[in-house]
Amino acid sequence: MIGFDGLDPRLFSDYVPAGYELRSLYSPSPFTPTAWMSIYTGLSAKEHGYSPSWLDFLREYKTRRRPTCFWNVLCERDVTVELMNLPCTYPPDVVSGYMISGFPLPSFSVKDYAWPQSIVEELPEDFVQHMDLIHWAPEKPGEDWGNYVLGMQEEEFLGRIREDNEILIDAFLKLHSDDADFGFIQFSFVDRVAHLVKPIPRHYSERALHESLKMASKIIHFLDAALAPEAVLVVSDHGVQRLSPAETSDGIPAYAHSHWATLCYRDLKPECRTVKDVLRWC
Repeated sequence: MIGFDGLDPRLFSDYVPAGYELRSLYSPSPFTPTAWMSIYTGLSAKEHGYSPSWLDFLREYKTRRRPTCFWNVLCERDVTVELMNLPCTYPPDVVSGYMISGFPLPSFSVKDYAWPQSIVEELPEDFVQHMDLIHWAPEKPGEDWGNYVLGMQEEEFLGRIREDNEILIDAFLKLHSDDADFGFIQFSFVDRVAHLVKPIPRHYSERALHESLKMASKIIHFLDAALAPEAVLVVSDHGVQRLSPAETSDGIPAYAHSHWATLCYRDLKPECRTVKDVLRWC
């Protein structure tokens, strides 16, 4: 299972890898915390109660008990899982296999973003900063990340995204065990690029967004070839859409979240036609 934050099926349709089918899903609450938690649990945003704000997630994670996620059910049934960089899952669950929580994290210095914690020793020392563009800001995850990233030229920006992707993939393959039954890795760069595309100085061009879509396609193809799983499911939490000047506060065209999310797959069982069908199959 491969997750991409912000991968819009309408934009991705030109980049779908050979042998894959693409479907559009409707994301009722198209925000990272609410939509990913619905994917993890099968619950609506109203049922699981998570806020659309990742800042709220950081304020509440210590006191909020996470609902049962599909990997909890898999582990109860002795299924070994490998979970890498999953958004809004800090702190990680105790699982059969391993789990690495993704954005947001409370700080760069936390060492308990992985379970078992011992696997942190097998990862690069700065691994947390490669999980998400929002972690690039040097002081604190999420702090003024946009202005920090926009200090880069477009080619440097895209090159650093490629470097992050390579580090995540290398870690996923390094930690992989032939005994594992299920793997799930998530990438957030498509959403982050879309937030920084505007036709004004210091922002990035439409080309950067399409380069990110090409990267997503190549990642799917590479992981499929490297791991040769029985089946592959690609999901996104929401899509992105171009807003007109009249729809933005500053009168400048920009991208915003859309309700259309991606379901892309190969070799799923024929009865899998909804997200709940897929989770039951898993």
